[in-house]
Amino acid sequence: MKFADAAKVIDNYEGSELAKKERNDCSVRAFAGVLDVRYELAHSFVKDRFDRKEKQGIIEMPAICEKMAEEDETYSIDGVNFKVKPLTKEDITNEYKLKGEIFTRKKTVKSFVQSHQSGSYLVFVSGHVFTVKDGTVIDNGSEEYRPTRKVIGACKIEVEDNQMELF
Repeated sequence: MKFADAAKVIDNYEGSELAKKERNDCSVRAFAGVLDVRYELAHSFVKDRFDRKEKQGIIEMPAICEKMAEEDETYSIDGVNFKVKPLTKEDITNEYKLKGEIFTRKKTVKSFVQSHQSGSYLVFVSGHVFTVKDGTVIDNGSEEYRPTRKVIGACKIEVEDNQMELF
């Protein structure tokens, strides 16, 4: 499983005065990482769209992302246009056969990444959200060694092509 520290991947994260003052900002880092936008711009989007309060997480973020996917709207951060797409139950669970019975269990972070090697995703685990982008986990440096966390939800982020077609 490939891993990248969000603080090193996100543009201007380490130089951002806003980032230095924040805590519980995994939702901001997830959007900044998945869309390759500056921390401050992702912060503004998450504050407006998710009603995020300073230094507080967003408990209802999975439900809001699910609603965003249902609305099928195009959102924008700094000229990066994107849609939120839902994932099915099959995308976030594994089936196991034991003594002839089939069991369905939540995927671990590791198995989610193995089955989603291309594309960009916001992945929800208990009390936390992070980015999986083309098979690489973008998260806090301290989370690198926790591949057995259970995935409780996820959504795909599809960036729209901003180039005009001439013909």
